[in-house]
Amino acid sequence: MHVFLQVFCAFFSSFMTSLAIPNELFNLGSPLLGLFALVPLYFALYFARSYRNAAIITGIQIGATHLLSSFWLAFFRDFAAFTLGASAAGTFVIGITMGCFLWMPFARKDPMRGEPRTGAGERALFFALVWTFYEWAKSYGFLGYPWGTLSMAAVKWNEIRQIAAVTGERGVTFLFAFFAAAVAEGLLLLCKSGGVLKLRASDAPTRTRAVQWARAASLCAALFTLALVYGAVSVNKEFPVKKIIRAALIQQNMDTWLVSDSESITASMRLTQEAAEQSRAQTGFPPDAAIWSEGVLSYAIPQSLEYYSRPLENGESLFGFIERMGFPFIIGGAVTFDWEKRKIGNAVFLFDKTGAYQGYYAKMHLVPFAEQLPFTDIPAIKKVIHAILGFSDAWTPGSKLTVLEFPIRGTSGADSANKTESAQTVKFSAPICFEDAFGDVCRALFLQGSELFINLTNDSWSRTASAEYQHYAAASYRAIELRTTLVRSTNSGYTAVIDPRGIVIAGLPLFSQEYLVTEIPVYERALTFYAAYGDVFMRLVMLLCILYAVRTRKLFLRGGEPAP
Repeated sequence: MHVFLQVFCAFFSSFMTSLAIPNELFNLGSPLLGLFALVPLYFALYFARSYRNAAIITGIQIGATHLLSSFWLAFFRDFAAFTLGASAAGTFVIGITMGCFLWMPFARKDPMRGEPRTGAGERALFFALVWTFYEWAKSYGFLGYPWGTLSMAAVKWNEIRQIAAVTGERGVTFLFAFFAAAVAEGLLLLCKSGGVLKLRASDAPTRTRAVQWARAASLCAALFTLALVYGAVSVNKEFPVKKIIRAALIQQNMDTWLVSDSESITASMRLTQEAAEQSRAQTGFPPDAAIWSEGVLSYAIPQSLEYYSRPLENGESLFGFIERMGFPFIIGGAVTFDWEKRKIGNAVFLFDKTGAYQGYYAKMHLVPFAEQLPFTDIPAIKKVIHAILGFSDAWTPGSKLTVLEFPIRGTSGADSANKTESAQTVKFSAPICFEDAFGDVCRALFLQGSELFINLTNDSWSRTASAEYQHYAAASYRAIELRTTLVRSTNSGYTAVIDPRGIVIAGLPLFSQEYLVTEIPVYERALTFYAAYGDVFMRLVMLLCILYAVRTRKLFLRGGEPAP
């Protein structure tokens, strides 16, 4: 294949991937496109002539996918150079590295036929393993960015997503990548043999290749069948409801970077007042809690507790308003760790029904090079960063896996139809903003005893529907992995309540100033395989990749060819 066609295949693959995950045209993406998105890339790798060739092709596909799907990072104000520019460059480098691994089974060519010596099934399986490792690696750790992944394309195919309770989100990635590789190998087989009719009369090597492909296709079909059967059972399973929360989710739809603290709070208070009136009209009771979005309180607590006791523009203080409402509030804001050293964190606060401050959870996984600038605790480096960017201050990460608790009126037992009121409490974890996209972060919070996830997010700066829905697509896997309800209360979207099957049971339209009064089911805690054992599936994937790389190196050395 000519280099021009290889590059075209790489770009076409990235275009399909970008359309498969949530985007401006298809808000919830397309699972069908996701299944075939990597087929063109596989073709390009098959015809690559060297590791360098394969690395560049893969780098182009991965880098272009990042730019096409995450273009909205350019709206992240002063940090755009990092959030889009640096992330695109970093993603391209990762793609180059992955390209070298992906080409391993294609590298040893038959000198007579000019085709890879490895079997079709071996190539397809290894491709899926490496691609799964790539999506996991780019979504993990300090530099993790779990966007632009194949698993996002499955958000409308809920049955296939249920395997996340066992394998984590990357199990879906593996199935999609394996399917694409099997399809690509099947098409290559037909092209090489001249079609289905000529395949039977072809030479022995081609028939052997056909048998190898049939085995791989059968394995792929079996895995999909098992996943879909498990998914069908899970989707139709009744999870026991332990408690019911009546909550008011407040979507103020105001960019807190552009409006004052007072304006943001006043708008949220007005919406909460309307939500409380609706709740009382419908049930005779106020909500159990009001849940605002991330970053509403811009003045750091506890230093600013007195400030929020003073009247705002509407003549009422925040704490006075909470006391008048008579139910707990969960609000995003800033928390002080060390005022003298300017160590301030991004936090979620809990205030009781009297307005008294009850505690907080501080965001532990910060956005790299935006919320957190590495090495700025070193004066010389801080000075250089400030000279380049004009700023050097950033959030300080939290250090404690905090579980918060508040009382609810609730509904006892699983039969919510009886509406039997009983005094209860609910323990919740509050992963902040993009923390709900990280399985390891939420699993650690869940294991602290959390009964419910309440995520506060502010993505209003993105200005795009694709950013909001992509965040939802990534976050929704946490509900499935841990079989717990995920509540997302956002500034501008996607505000939603997601049940343990990953199904949205209530939500608000994007970029609208509205409130949502809804009943949130709290299910009995039960450890899924993923909750109990974490990324066991990924450890297996990594082990197989390492073993294959070692085996491939030995084959190169044994054959007298240069090792990769």
